[in-house]
Formats: sequence, structure tokens, C-alpha cells
Amino acid sequence: MSYELDGDANVTCERNTSAEDKAFWNWNNETQAFCQKLSCPKLPVPEGGALVCSTAIGNEVCTMSCSNEHQVAKGTSITYICSDEQIWIQGIPPNCTDKVHPRNAIGEEEFFLYYEGNCSDLTTIETIKSHFIETIRRVESTEGWSNLCPSNCTIEDVVVDCGSLNGKRRKRSTETDAFHKIFKRSTEPVKITFNFILNFPWQTDKGLWGNDDIYAEMSDFMSNRVEEGMVDFPNVTTGSMQFGWLEYNCPLGQLPTYNDDGTCVGCPPGQYLDNDDCLDCSKGYYQDKEYQINCEKCPSNQSTESRRSMSKDDCQGNSLLQKCMKIKRCCVCK
Repeated sequence: MSYELDGDANVTCERNTSAEDKAFWNWNNETQAFCQKLSCPKLPVPEGGALVCSTAIGNEVCTMSCSNEHQVAKGTSITYICSDEQIWIQGIPPNCTDKVHPRNAIGEEEFFLYYEGNCSDLTTIETIKSHFIETIRRVESTEGWSNLCPSNCTIEDVVVDCGSLNGKRRKRSTETDAFHKIFKRSTEPVKITFNFILNFPWQTDKGLWGNDDIYAEMSDFMSNRVEEGMVDFPNVTTGSMQFGWLEYNCPLGQLPTYNDDGTCVGCPPGQYLDNDDCLDCSKGYYQDKEYQINCEKCPSNQSTESRRSMSKDDCQGNSLLQKCMKIKRCCVCK
């Protein structure tokens, strides 16, 4: 913490003429000097948000927050501390960015079948796959499904993988008793795995955990239909169904936060998203929009004074060159 003296550094002790046994401190200009704590320049309040500052712990500390319609951009600090050199250590807080929700919720699932037959027969595998897809379509048309599904819930990207069990005993998780019966038969069964995606529209008003509840209820509904034998047909017996975590995809230039709101977040103006990181625009480039994956290049013969430029107005030409062009004379560049 830094201070500077406000007033004269010298003070004299003088005799009180009206009271011989007393004296008083005489400040120049009759103004008592004091130590003034130095502070950083006032921070601008971010658009769409607010700043709360305090000096309760010594150095000034400001905390940034955003309104319900906005959020703090990726990689942005919410705390700003004034150093002893009167510099904001974290820089200047950027404006809040728009809060964006995903369009769809996605859940990856696996479904196991146990088949007694030739797994290398592609025609058979395609038949099993077609039967599974047709069964899922029947599930999607039932009343129970429509009561759970917000709208346009679909099963997508069905991938079939066929492989031998190799005589190894599987862990008991959600397998049905039918598997253990089939496992004891003389003909060794093979496991057919279906990987697929359960997709439904994201419910903005329910947040992450509300959408996760919808996913869990839909998954349980499917699992119950499987246990009822809805997918069974000759030489095929249902094994088990497993469900992954609820996920969601974000628009280009944004990443999922998986916070309680279930939002997507990207980089503020002056930066761009590279894999999972926000990087500053280089000198000679700018970005005036949020949630971008690249920066815009300044016009020919122009550049920016520093990195992380947020406006095309930051692009400036060579002042000497501009002057020479204006007066239409040749100049010597230095």
C-alpha cells in the first residue's frame, strides 16, 4: 500500500503566549498535513454489468458481475486488485457478453444385445440394426414418450459393433437374467453393441439440472421398454442399457460451461477462441465482436499500437506516409 504526504513535512512546536506552561504545534498555513493513500484510476463499469469496490483489506479490490441477460466472457477475471504502484493488476474489465443457451441436449447411450449366430454376416447385422431403429421409432410414438419429450426428441447416429464374449464372465450391472441363461448354452453368444445419441431441444427455463432430469426420465423409459423385451427377436436376447452424462453442443466460437444455467461462453472482443483458450489479437489485427474464432486484419499499410485491439478504429497508418501522400511530395522515411 502506498501513501503520499499531503501538506508540509515540517511542523514547529511553539510557546503558547497566553499560557506559559503550554505549547502548540504550528502547521504551515494552519493546515495539518496527512498521509494520502494513493489509488488506481477509477475502473469503467462494464456494459451489462456492475462493479463493487472496497478497501476493507487495504488495497482497493473491485469485483465484476453481470446481469441475468449477460455473463462474464471466458478467461475473464471477476476480481481486480490495485497494486502498490497504482496499477490494476488484472487490467481493465471487459464488457459483459450475451448469455447464450444451447439449442439441443445430447445424451450418449449404449445398448447391448446377445446374439447366437454368425456375427460376421453383414446382412444379419443390418437386419438387427434395422429392427432396433424400427423399435425405437415405435417407442417414440408411444404416449409415455411424448409425455416426457419436450418436442422433437430423436434417436440419432446409431452405430453397431459386433464382437465375441470370449467366454469371459461379465460384471453384473444392469444385465437381465436372460443373459446368464444364454451364457450357459453350448453355442457361445456374441455381444452386439449399439451406440446412439438421444437428442432433445434444450429447455432454457429448466437449467442444466432440469434438462438432466428430462434426460434421465427418457432414458429410464427406454430402459424399461428394453427390459419388457421390446427389442427381442429370434436368436437375439436383450442384455443391458447404459447411459452417459448429459452434454450439449454450442455454436462455433463458444464452449459449454456446464454451470447451473447450462450456458455457452466464448471470448470477449479483442480476443479469439483457439481450441479451449482465448488468445489476444496480434498487432495489426482487431476483433470488435464477441465469441469469434479469428481476428480481422487491419487495412493495407495500417496496424494497431498494441495487441487485443477491439475496434477497426485502432488501425492507424504510418503518419509520415500519410502526410507525404497528402502534400503529394516524396519523403525520406526514418
